[in-house]
Amino acid sequence: GVNHRDLRTFEVNLDLGRELGPRLPPGALGVAESGLHTGADLARMAAAGFQAFLIGEQFMRAPDPGAALRELLAQCHLPFLKICGLTNREDALQACEAGAHAVGFVFAASPRRAVVEQVRGFAPSLPAEVARVGVFAGAPVAEIRAIAHACGLHAVQLHGPYLPDDARQLAREVAVWRAVAMPHGAKAALAWAPFVERFVRDSPARDGVSGGSGATFDGSWEREFAAELP
Repeated sequence: GVNHRDLRTFEVNLDLGRELGPRLPPGALGVAESGLHTGADLARMAAAGFQAFLIGEQFMRAPDPGAALRELLAQCHLPFLKICGLTNREDALQACEAGAHAVGFVFAASPRRAVVEQVRGFAPSLPAEVARVGVFAGAPVAEIRAIAHACGLHAVQLHGPYLPDDARQLAREVAVWRAVAMPHGAKAALAWAPFVERFVRDSPARDGVSGGSGATFDGSWEREFAAELP
């Protein structure tokens, strides 16, 4: 955490966060603390490398702290956020309320694997503006299509040995997101580009499995990927 408030003088200096944010160690969760009032403040801290924000005084003084939070988030245009690995209605609703643009359900081998029958039961009750994404790794295209229809998925996220033609078939009925295990150049993704809505950059494969490992990847790989992909 970087506190912008000098606890001796109580003066606030947001330049401190802009100076120290880029020096946070890789993998650390950076928290910008105090003196944040506008969406622009949050956007500047996010650009400096912070992933979380501690705001107390502003919300404590607001008649409706929840409304004040929603107004602040609406101002700052934070990056697209998907919360993945959800398995039940309560957690999915909480993710939606927290501001997720998409919620993910893993229909592949995982400790967080979702049950199709359960997701089908509660998915229609989730807010319409939040995208429902199914995560697949190795399932046949026909099975993916069936689950997408059963659960009312807006998109399917493909990991592993799929081909661009698989995306072409699925894209006729549901949006396709392609997971790319880093480091990979954009050349490997170009063949997918006509058929996919989003690319998901993922950690390198471990023991033949990519995704869900908790491992991060070198940020320069991300910048290189984005620079190469039209």
